[in-house]
Amino acid sequence: KQVDEAGGWNGYKGQLLFWSNEGEGVYPTPLFEAVLTDMSSEEGLSNVTLRNVRNNFIPAGMLIDRDNQAENEQEDQETRKELEEFQGDTNSGKLLYLTLRNGEEAPEFKPFDTHTTDKDFTEAEAKTPQIIGRAFQQPPILRAEDVGANFGADLMRNAYDFYNSITETERDILSSIFKRVFKLWHDHTVNPEQEYEILPKVYRVNSTLAERLGANIDKVLELIFDTTKSRQAKEVILKKIYGLNDEEVTDLLEGVAL
Repeated sequence: KQVDEAGGWNGYKGQLLFWSNEGEGVYPTPLFEAVLTDMSSEEGLSNVTLRNVRNNFIPAGMLIDRDNQAENEQEDQETRKELEEFQGDTNSGKLLYLTLRNGEEAPEFKPFDTHTTDKDFTEAEAKTPQIIGRAFQQPPILRAEDVGANFGADLMRNAYDFYNSITETERDILSSIFKRVFKLWHDHTVNPEQEYEILPKVYRVNSTLAERLGANIDKVLELIFDTTKSRQAKEVILKKIYGLNDEEVTDLLEGVAL
């Protein structure tokens, strides 16, 4: 009816379901809002590193040339151009050749007087990502940070479980929203069971299928031996709902009399 009222599909703008964890009609603020300053700081730290690398860590300063006669303006411009070309990570450290006439004084370079900031820079560089990560309640090991015990399987599984508990509420709400939308979908053969559960992430390195499925293993076994469902329906559910790949689905169903 809406399509017809819009004059056909070309004029139809579709529908939008808006959900906010801040409440009805409220636009949600991002998790990183509290650490926007730290995100900007991290960008600034990267800019400092880039500038130092591009200039071969040469100290900032000024080059004083005491010859300011008007007739040498063209020579001054050429010298400036040569100095500019001498800068940068691909040019720094190369030999620059200058000639002085009799009685001329050599240009003098005066570095800016700055205190050593290596320690401050290192501390800020290490602290800023931690502050950003804490805003997401994210375990450091999931950000590929060495927590002192490398990346052991038990530590990774515990971190996965913890972070899954952080995202559990959002997963449940989004699952119910998907179910609400697709309950009205015209083709229910795509997901006949109307299962739209968002599965938690699982640490899958050297883990068995049973370990990956966790508490869902009983549901999977019940589904496999359910004689009321077609093989196609089982394949869809195993792939879409439980995240199994084609090979795993085939291996599971081939051993069951359907």
